[in-house]
Amino acid sequence: AWRHSLRVFASLSSRQLRADEGVAHVLRALGMARQWNEALELLHSSQCQSDDWCLSAAVWACQVAGATDVASELLSQRLEQERASRRKRKEVRLLEHLEQTAVRDCPASVISCLEQFATENSWLKVAGGEKAKVLEAAVRPTDRVLEIGAY
Repeated sequence: AWRHSLRVFASLSSRQLRADEGVAHVLRALGMARQWNEALELLHSSQCQSDDWCLSAAVWACQVAGATDVASELLSQRLEQERASRRKRKEVRLLEHLEQTAVRDCPASVISCLEQFATENSWLKVAGGEKAKVLEAAVRPTDRVLEIGAY
């Protein structure tokens, strides 16, 4: 029966039909049957990997089957995706702010707008480790430092 259910949902996704709610129910049923491997297979092959209901059902399926490490890994992956998404949103807001307020080809204006955005949005970056030692040796207490980095 499980194999047949998986084939039905595979055919739905191959037809590009959304079946998030149905997938979540099948994931829960697979959990009740302690079929956590099949639940993971369905989660990864379906179009609902980013759906919270599907993720919750897959995590539950792993937990009830005793695969708590796998459940923890699924949650860790989702948390990292959320963190990355939040970072991007903040960076996009900064870029939009600069495009709207900074004077083009004027570094002083860009820096001023960066500082304004940081102040209004309460950004705080604490330098630690080797970077902190370099800053402590190179700047006076009243100096301000702007670091522009990249990924």
